[in-house]
Amino acid sequence: MLKIAKQESLKLFRSKHYFKLLIPLSLLMLISILFYYFDQINSDINPNFMYIIYGTFNVNSKIFFPVLVTIYFAPVIINEFKYKTVKLLFSSVKTREEIYIGQFIGASLVFITVFMTLLVSSVVLVSFLTSPDYIFVEIYAISYIEALQRILAVSIIAILFMICLGSFVFMVSVITESQGLTLFIVLLVLLMYTVLPLPEWISHNLFLRGIFIYDMISIYDIQMIEMVKYAFIFIIYAMIFIGVGSFIFGKKQV
Repeated sequence: MLKIAKQESLKLFRSKHYFKLLIPLSLLMLISILFYYFDQINSDINPNFMYIIYGTFNVNSKIFFPVLVTIYFAPVIINEFKYKTVKLLFSSVKTREEIYIGQFIGASLVFITVFMTLLVSSVVLVSFLTSPDYIFVEIYAISYIEALQRILAVSIIAILFMICLGSFVFMVSVITESQGLTLFIVLLVLLMYTVLPLPEWISHNLFLRGIFIYDMISIYDIQMIEMVKYAFIFIIYAMIFIGVGSFIFGKKQV
């Protein structure tokens, strides 16, 4: 399985598939950083490091990040059916379940690499644009080190959410074998989650709660138990989606 994951990672890098994630994500982050920076400059306010970081990721996490996750993950499995290479995979000595999980792990490793690279780049850029003496969360001043620790902790949970969402996309892609239909289903699920008046206990325990995870950056008193809870939720849902997806993949006829 790990060998398949390594092969899939190398294949994605060679094919430049990660550009579908890297380029639009870079532009979204850069535009958002500049928008929130000049928003404070034009309001005669000293640029706040945390305000810019929070705004940059929070404004993109509701729709743009999920869309990019779908655009990135869906073709990984769909193209195997589209170009009939799935026949070669099925003739492998590896089981179909191993192939499916290996491909997902490989795609996830590339995703994490790209996302973390852009996260670090964004933090460095915002650090140059702002003063380390002017960092606030709510009305409380925090140090630069505290700000970095907070961003890292929240980003780890956010990555778990996006990997979880990627596992959902992978599962739907195996069912539909269509990138357009997969994107439609993901957007429909997101819309239903944000529009339907779900009971709070359901809303807070669905994996889609992850689209609001960056709100934690703006809260001074972060509850670590909440972060652990969401990490656990995302991992459980990802395991379910991967399990269902690999089962369906194993039953596919080509």
